[in-house]
Amino acid sequence: MPLGATRFGFLAGETWDGQAEYLVIAGGGSGAYMTAYNFSSSGGGGAGGYRSSVSGESTGGGGTLETALTLSTGTTYTITVGAGGSLYRNRVGVTGNDSSIAGSDITTVTSNGGGGGNNSAGGGSGGGRESGTSNGYPGTANQGYRGGQGFNGNYGSGGGGGGANSTGSDNNSNTSAPTAGYGLQSSITGTATYYADGGNPGRGNGSYPVGPHTRGGNGTGGYQDGGGAGINAITNSGSGGGGGSLVTSPYNTSGQAGNGGSGIVVIRVSEDAPTATTTGSPTITTPTGYTVYAFTGSGTITF
Repeated sequence: MPLGATRFGFLAGETWDGQAEYLVIAGGGSGAYMTAYNFSSSGGGGAGGYRSSVSGESTGGGGTLETALTLSTGTTYTITVGAGGSLYRNRVGVTGNDSSIAGSDITTVTSNGGGGGNNSAGGGSGGGRESGTSNGYPGTANQGYRGGQGFNGNYGSGGGGGGANSTGSDNNSNTSAPTAGYGLQSSITGTATYYADGGNPGRGNGSYPVGPHTRGGNGTGGYQDGGGAGINAITNSGSGGGGGSLVTSPYNTSGQAGNGGSGIVVIRVSEDAPTATTTGSPTITTPTGYTVYAFTGSGTITF
C-alpha cells in the first residue's frame, strides 16, 4: 500500500496519524526591465523554491528528498500559496512570495519566493543579472539554483533566471542568447507536470531586438518577445518571468518585464486516509492508491 498504509477503510471517530507527501512551490520572481541605453536588456526572473517529499522524485537545488509529514485528525493545517512577483517596468525585478504548509504539530515547510531579475536579494532560485555585470544571484540551498550573468555589449543580454533543476545560463559573448534554468517534473497529482522553470532574459536594444522566443526552462517560464516586452510565466507554475529590453525598440514601445508565476501546494495521502475538510477550494483527485489535494490558492485542510 502507498505511504505505509496497512488496510482500507476508516472508522468514524477513529484517530489517524498518517503520512502525507507534499510538493510546495513558491511564486516565481518577475523579470527585470532595462532603462539605460548603454545596457540594453536585463535578467529573467528566478523560479520559486521547490520542496518535495514525493517518493521517487527530486527536490529543488539538487538537495536530498525531504521527509513526508505526519498529519493528525482534528488538526487544521494552513496552506499558503505565494503569488508571483509583479512588475510593470523597473530595472530590478520583484521577488515572488513564499508558499508553505503550517500546523501546530509539524515543523512549517516553507519554500522561498523566486528572485527577481537583477535583484541582489536572490530567492528560491536566483534571478539573472543585467548586461554588463557578472555572477547571477543565488538560489536557496535544497530549493533552487542561481541565475546567470549578463554581458556588456551593444546587443548584450541579461542572464537567465535560475530554475529548480539547473542554473540560468550565462551570457559570455556579444552573440550568445542565454536561456533560463530548468525546473523539475512531478507526478504527485497523477499527471506529470513541470514546475519552477526560470524566466528567459531580455535581449537586444532598440536597434537590434532579438531574444529567446520560447518559454523558459521546460516551457513554463516567461520569455522575451523580441521587441521589448517580457512575457509572464504560467500561473501556478512557480516559474520566473521574462526579462525585458529597452523601451525604445521600434517593434514594441511599451516594453516591460514579465510577471512570475504563482506557486502551488499539493498534499497526497493514502486512499484509506479520512476524507479531509478544506477551505480555499483545492482540486481533489484520486489517482490509484491516493487522494490528492492541490491548492492553487491559500486555504486550510483538516483530516
